[in-house]
Amino acid sequence: MIPLKKFLAFRPAILIVEDEVLVLLAIADCLRDYGFQVIEACSGDVTMVVLQSTVAVDLVFTDVQMPGECDGFVLARWLHAERPGLPVLITAGGPTNAAMAKELCGKEPFFAKPYDVARVVSHIRVLGIRRPLFERARQSRTEKGQYRRQSSRQTTR
Repeated sequence: MIPLKKFLAFRPAILIVEDEVLVLLAIADCLRDYGFQVIEACSGDVTMVVLQSTVAVDLVFTDVQMPGECDGFVLARWLHAERPGLPVLITAGGPTNAAMAKELCGKEPFFAKPYDVARVVSHIRVLGIRRPLFERARQSRTEKGQYRRQSSRQTTR
């Protein structure tokens, strides 16, 4: 039997960024039911903090319109600069937001609200974000080392 910790390490971790609590809870529960690990964030600002920590994230699924200084587009641009290669899926509600999101998100996959969870999951699986245990562990150690070095530099200055 595989220990739970090792089993969980094989499951892709999806960071959901959504300011509407009921939508966040619904999509998080659905993605967990499909076997993904889910990390929840209520704004782009919170997401940046999570992504600068030691938390392993394999994909970001973000809403466009959120409170704070960092909306979904700002977040996507930041991710491309700071975490190149990390897949980003974008969603928006309302016809105006959806039309603007489709126009502005360019190459990022876009899902208009209300979206079909099965379609989102299908797209996630197509991306092939499942990684072996040793690779995720190596990434986590690397991120921790980088975070410690940055923290020690900040405290010594």
